[in-house]
Amino acid sequence: MGEGDTFIYENILNAETVTKTFMELLPVIKGGNGKTDWYAMSTSKGNKIKRLTFTRAKMWTNINNEVWEPIYRYPVNLQNICRTEEMTEMVQKVVTIVEELTNESLNHVVGNMYMDQNDNIPPHHDKELDIKCGSKIISVSLGEERTMSLIKDNSTDIQNQEIKLKNGSIIIIGPKTN
Repeated sequence: MGEGDTFIYENILNAETVTKTFMELLPVIKGGNGKTDWYAMSTSKGNKIKRLTFTRAKMWTNINNEVWEPIYRYPVNLQNICRTEEMTEMVQKVVTIVEELTNESLNHVVGNMYMDQNDNIPPHHDKELDIKCGSKIISVSLGEERTMSLIKDNSTDIQNQEIKLKNGSIIIIGPKTN
């Protein structure tokens, strides 16, 4: 898929892990356990973004007992609203499975909750401000099936690949596709 460096995996996460993680992340108002704080973001122009977002990370303590966390900047959004929290046990379990699948170490997770079937992120390239050059972008889909479009635009020929992401599926997007 994509430029040949993008792969989708289904059935890597067992049903229990998918359900527990989904319920842990889902707010109480939506029927979940409410263990994650979700934030409404705005664009740099102050326009509210429909989807909700969270950021979780592996925190560490330096020699001065100061807690450090990885930085992930949302270049378009007013991100000061979105606080980074420590990874929960279930999120860390999914991260460990993804690390084993990809043979890469992950230090943070960004979550997006779409409010309805019309809510989406428009076509974009993930920013590499705070990730190692050449890194893969990994997306774990929980909940309703969603369609992801991989769009190649070389200005003379636009190609679109639509991929159905089922509950529990994992897509790994390579740097050439991103």
